Amino acid sequence: MFLRKNHAKFTTHIVLVILSFILTTNNVVVGHTIKIDKNVGATLHIEPNDTPTAGEVSQVWLALTRQGGKVIPLEDCNCQLSIYNEPHNNQKTPLLQPTLKPIQAERYEGIPGADVTFPKPGNYLLQLTGKPIKSGDFEYFNLHFSVTVATGKSVNITNTKPSINPNIKANTKQLLDNIIEPQESPSIIGLLSSLLVGIFIILGIVLFMMQADKRG
Repeated sequence: MFLRKNHAKFTTHIVLVILSFILTTNNVVVGHTIKIDKNVGATLHIEPNDTPTAGEVSQVWLALTRQGGKVIPLEDCNCQLSIYNEPHNNQKTPLLQPTLKPIQAERYEGIPGADVTFPKPGNYLLQLTGKPIKSGDFEYFNLHFSVTVATGKSVNITNTKPSINPNIKANTKQLLDNIIEPQESPSIIGLLSSLLVGIFIILGIVLFMMQADKRG
């Protein structure tokens, strides 16, 4: 009995190691993150190219595989995906808990997936828990994945001078010319002042001549 239990455990570990090796070396899933808990292995992939961007919708899918390499579809698993900020620090309430839906990705069909929008750049913890719909298919599992989210689209701020509409610029110049030109030409008040000064000078000359004639 003891030998049988040890043999079963040894066989399980060998199968999972081989599964991990196959998933790791498969060209289709190169770069994906693989985790194993008990007799369940999972491959995490985030579109596009495992590089999610903050503020943009990313498709997250997880290829679940039980002992022996058989895929576990979502219909056979009561799965829950929870997303936490890193560092996790035993957060009880997840930041996000997206609804899982069966999707087809690469060579997998009906695997759990979800559309996720990470609110800001940084590190996140994705936790996938699950138990079989049909008892005995596989054991309860709890898998953790670390994900780094890149900065979203940013607005380039450059030190540029505001452009001036040529029409506005021309109109402004014309307006300034109209304001300045009257100052350069003699005004009506200036003409009247000069005329009055001239009249006083003439009257003064006339009075002076009249005074001179009386004396003579």
